[in-house]
Amino acid sequence: MKKSNTSKLIKLLVLTVLIAISVSSIEIRSQAALEQLRIIDPLYSVPIAVIRGDLFNATVYTGGASVEVKDSKLISPGLNVTLIIVRKYPLKEVLIVTLKVPENATPRLYDLYLLVNEKPLISVRSVWVLDEWPTELVFMHITDVHIGITTDGVPSYVYYETAIALLNTLPVQFAVITGDNVDVGADIASLKLFRKITNTARKPTFIVPGNHDHAQTDEESFMKRYYGVYVGPPIWYRCIGKFLIVGLDTHLEGFLDTHQLKWLESVLAKHIDKVKILLIHHSFFNYATFGKVRGTWREIEKLRNLYSSWRERIDSAKEFLRLIEEYEVKMVLAGHVHGDALVLYNDKTWFVTTVTTCAGLREADYRGFRIIVINEKGEVKQVGVPTKNPLKGVSSYNIEKVKMIVNTDINLTTYIYKIKVLPGFEYEMKNITLYMYVNASIPFDKYSLYGNKELIKEHKILPYGSLHVVKVTMDVPVGKDLKVIISAYKDEEPPEVEIQMYTPRTPIAGKSSLSVYIKAIDRGWGIESVKLVYRTATGIMEIPTTYVGRGIYQAMIPPLRTRTLTLKAIAIDNAGNTGESEEVTINYKVPEEKKPEKKEEEKKEEVKKEEEVYVPVMPTAMVQVILVTVAIVVA
Repeated sequence: MKKSNTSKLIKLLVLTVLIAISVSSIEIRSQAALEQLRIIDPLYSVPIAVIRGDLFNATVYTGGASVEVKDSKLISPGLNVTLIIVRKYPLKEVLIVTLKVPENATPRLYDLYLLVNEKPLISVRSVWVLDEWPTELVFMHITDVHIGITTDGVPSYVYYETAIALLNTLPVQFAVITGDNVDVGADIASLKLFRKITNTARKPTFIVPGNHDHAQTDEESFMKRYYGVYVGPPIWYRCIGKFLIVGLDTHLEGFLDTHQLKWLESVLAKHIDKVKILLIHHSFFNYATFGKVRGTWREIEKLRNLYSSWRERIDSAKEFLRLIEEYEVKMVLAGHVHGDALVLYNDKTWFVTTVTTCAGLREADYRGFRIIVINEKGEVKQVGVPTKNPLKGVSSYNIEKVKMIVNTDINLTTYIYKIKVLPGFEYEMKNITLYMYVNASIPFDKYSLYGNKELIKEHKILPYGSLHVVKVTMDVPVGKDLKVIISAYKDEEPPEVEIQMYTPRTPIAGKSSLSVYIKAIDRGWGIESVKLVYRTATGIMEIPTTYVGRGIYQAMIPPLRTRTLTLKAIAIDNAGNTGESEEVTINYKVPEEKKPEKKEEEKKEEVKKEEEVYVPVMPTAMVQVILVTVAIVVA
C-alpha cells in the first residue's frame, strides 16, 4: 500500500467508534434494554401507525419512580420532527405519555425519542406516520428465520439480510414475521443479530415468537432476559385504519392457552368492524394442505389435516376456531412447518402458511416469502406470486434466487452490498432501493462509491444521528455478481492468510480425511472468499472453505493415496486484493502392503493337489547300484 493510503487508513482506524456494535440504528443509538428506564411501547417489533395531526401513546417503564418528560421527537434519515406532549399520567410502574404528531410531518417510519429525567430514550423504527389510512394492505410475510444455524453451508442470516433488503425495495408497506426468529431463544448473540438486521429495514416490521424463541428459557427469563428484551412483547394488537392485526404466542407446545384465548376475544369484540388478521407461529393446518375446506368449530373433530399440536389440544383448537368463525377473522398467518400450505375456510378465512425464509426444508421445497394484498372489504387479492394459484400448491417467492448481503468494516467506514439475481426470480429488480449506513464522524465528502457504480441511477445522503444513510437507486441485471460499496478509503492492502492447523497430524494414505483451519484477516473492506489449494504427485486441486467464526475458515480434504501433500491458502478481499499463505507440507503414513492370508479351504485344496501329483524319485546313485547288481547276477 502507498504511504499516503497507509497513513489515511491508520487515521481512520483510530477514530472514535461510537457505532461499531451494529450496522443498524438500534445497536447504535438505543439504551441497553436491561436499564430500568426505557420505552416499552411502541417498539420495532410492534410499531404504532398514526395519521399526521393525530395522537398516540408511548409507554415508559419507570419502576414506579417519579420522572419528567422534557422533550419528544420523531427521527428518521433526513428528518427530525418535534412532537407535542399532550399529557402524562403514571400507572403503577409505567408512565403513559400522549403525543401529537404535527400536521406537516412527512409520512415515514420514525424512531421515537424521549428526554426523560435528562436521559435520552430511543425506540427505533417504532412510529409509522401516514398521511391517510390505507384502503388496502400490501405486506411481506417472512417466517422461520432461525438466526444461529447454518443449513446446506449457508448461515440463516444470509437469507434474512436478503429478505430485509427486499423489504426495503419491494412494493410493500411493511412485513410480518411469524416466529422462530432465532434458533435458540437463550442465544443472546443470535437475538442481537436478529435485531440488528431487522433494524436496517426502512419499513415497519410486526413480529411474534415461535417455539424456538422459547427454547432454553422459562416464562420469566423469556421476557426479562431474552425475547422481551431484544424483540418485544409476544402478544399484542395494532389498528391500521380499518384493519386489525393481532400478534399471538403459541409457545413451545403449539397452541393458545385459555388466558390468551380470552384476551383475543376481548380484542376482537372491541374491534368488531375491522378487517381482522391474526399472526401465530404454529400452522393450524398441516404442511402442504391446499384448497377450500368447509366445517364448523362445533364439529372440529371432523376437520382433516389439522396440525398435530392443535389436534392434540383440541379444546384450544375448538375455541380458536370459534373465535375465527364468530368474529369473521379474514386471515391467519403462520409458519413452523417450513413449507407452504393454504386453506380457504368456509370461503371466508384464509389460513396462510409460508415456507421458511431462512432455515432447513424438505428436498422438494425452496426457501421463500409471500407478498399478500388484502383490501378494506376483507377481499384477498394476492397471496404469493401473482401468476400462481395459492389454493393449488406452492406460491411463495423463491428467495434462493436472489442474494443481497451486507459486509462492513469494524468502524463502519465501509458498507458493502453484494448482490446477485438468478434467472427465475419472480420479481424484476429494476429501480431497486438500497440503504447503506456509514459512520457520520467522518464528513460525507470523504466517502466515495466503488464497485459496480455504473449501475447506480441516483444516490442521496441523509443525516441520521451518528450515521450517514446513503439511499441508492439502481437496476440489477440477472446473473451477474455485483458489489455496491461506499467507503471513506480505498482498500489496496491484501488480506493476511495463515494455515493455522490441520487434523489428524499424521493422516493415513487412502483412509484419513483432513480438516484444515485457515485464519484470514483483512484490515480494509473485508474478506470476499478463501480457498485452499493442495498439490500431490498427481496434480493440483482447489477446494472452497466454510467460515466458522472469528476469522477462521475450514476446508475438508478427502482421503488421498499419497505420501506427501502441499497446502496453500488463498484469500481475496472485497476490493479484489489477493493474499497467500506460506506453503505447508504434510507427510502421510503409508500402510505396509500385506499379502492376504489364504482361506482354510484354499489351503486344504492346495494340499490335496500336491498329494495327487506326488511321484517318488530315486537318487541316481541308487539306480546305478541296482543296475550293477542285476548285471552280476546275469553274468
